[in-house]
Amino acid sequence: NQGIKAAHEDAYWLRISMKIVAIWKIDDLTEISLGKTQQTNHLGASCRLANARKETENHAWWLISTVFLIMMPTLGRGIQNVYVGLNIESWPEIDIMLPIYFTQFLIISMLLLGSWKYEKLKHPATFLAVGVNLFVLLLEPLGRSERVQEFLKMIIKG
Repeated sequence: NQGIKAAHEDAYWLRISMKIVAIWKIDDLTEISLGKTQQTNHLGASCRLANARKETENHAWWLISTVFLIMMPTLGRGIQNVYVGLNIESWPEIDIMLPIYFTQFLIISMLLLGSWKYEKLKHPATFLAVGVNLFVLLLEPLGRSERVQEFLKMIIKG
């Protein structure tokens, strides 16, 4: 009977401390004390749980964002093949960059939508994924730039 009562009390303090973490959005509750050693221990334990959960979410978002970094080659070629198939009569005068631009906008849109849904818009992984995809979006204009071509020739040839 004593064990059951103690378990209920433990669960009660754990629920209260998790509510404090959720409401105040506190990352580190080590300085907060409710007065009793047992309560403080439970608060500390729930604090560690909340921090571990946030670290797991952070790690998970880094993993998820890499999908948006490596999605372009496969999705781009697939959409490009469909586009070429639909416009085969105009071959070889087909603008093959149009489906690439469409794919990049699709990938960036999915990335921003997912980061908005999971409240990760300001996460460094989101910035990295958007930056890499914007660079890929600008690949053709950068490649056609005479200044960029001259710069690369100077670096390669010396």
